[in-house]
Amino acid sequence: MARRKKSSGSEGGSNWMDTYGDMVTLLLTFFVMLYASSSVDEEKWQYILQAFTSNGDILNEIVAPQNPDSLSDSNLVTNTSELERGELPATFDELYHYLVNYVEDNGLSESVEVEKGTANIYIKFQNHIFFSGDSDVLLPTGKSVLDDIGKGIKVVNDKIRLVKVCGHTAKSDYSTKDDIVLSTGRATNVVIYLRDNQITSAEKLIATGYGSYRPIAPNDTDENRAKNRRVEIVIIRNDLDLSDDDVIKELLELDFSTEVISPE
Repeated sequence: MARRKKSSGSEGGSNWMDTYGDMVTLLLTFFVMLYASSSVDEEKWQYILQAFTSNGDILNEIVAPQNPDSLSDSNLVTNTSELERGELPATFDELYHYLVNYVEDNGLSESVEVEKGTANIYIKFQNHIFFSGDSDVLLPTGKSVLDDIGKGIKVVNDKIRLVKVCGHTAKSDYSTKDDIVLSTGRATNVVIYLRDNQITSAEKLIATGYGSYRPIAPNDTDENRAKNRRVEIVIIRNDLDLSDDDVIKELLELDFSTEVISPE
């Protein structure tokens, strides 16, 4: 009787090697992806962010330069006229247009003013947006406004050096609160909200209360007193040119609230 041939097992025995090789390849790919995510380039991240938030209206070509230092804001879309309604900003200058668009689109032009200087963006809110009466408790409307403008501030946090929140009250015979305490409490609660919601870095936030001592109108009518009751948010850009006289003048006027006269 013929003997049965023994199976060499050469076909089935090597199958585990194929599976093992596939697993090692997948693990290697996984760790490469982790490494790439941990060292994402900031400028390229801005490109990606623009691509996802512009509904395809903005496309940036990413080319690796020979000199990494050549990457700058000039590589991004800086034409502020291209900032569509609701589109998130990518630069400090675009942040200004984002805020202006938000105020106009939400019918807040009578209550919120946005201005841009050489060194900062200045936002003035009438007091009723954030607070009522002699209270320093943030209203839901105020939180909603901070959430909305915070979306633009958050994505350009690296372009911001400082965010200063200033509280102001008006002289009134009917108030039962100390002016300085009330205005400081209001500014502080706005800062706490910005910090707790991670709208900008905590170390960049400053709260200041000026009471009724920096009025922008006489305290002679209810209308004028309403103008003096306000909250101001001043956002100072990170790329300050401290050799520029206009920048120095603007920063001094911001801190001391008085016009700086040039020696010339």
